[in-house]
Amino acid sequence: MATISSETGRLPNRPASTASIRRELRESTVVPIRMSTDSSEFPAVLIDVSASGLRALVDTRFADFWPLPAGAEVDVEFYVDNIEVQRATLILVRLTALSRHRYELGFEFLKLDDELRLAIRARASKARAVKSRRH
Repeated sequence: MATISSETGRLPNRPASTASIRRELRESTVVPIRMSTDSSEFPAVLIDVSASGLRALVDTRFADFWPLPAGAEVDVEFYVDNIEVQRATLILVRLTALSRHRYELGFEFLKLDDELRLAIRARASKARAVKSRRH
């Protein structure tokens, strides 16, 4: 399993295709989510989501598996209004320490239903349009 660079907080040698995936529109939000590994389940807070991935905050005092290794696969469950993701598989691609126990985790979706991916993309586009009209 690869280790995350302490300088960039990212996995080394990520495929070039990842750069284009990260251009998806993101919607900022703050909702609780449930994440799980093969051996543990833990709470987190969703801070943004796109059709290609999400960012979450985790407090390691609630995570008995810590540290989560780079490239780890995690299942997630979350609800944002009418979008209900009951199970999607993610891969950890970025980890940033915010304090002694708080970390920001960046994930890419490995497995996500196509309808959910389209719904997330549409919601992020709508949020961007609303934000643009305000400015």
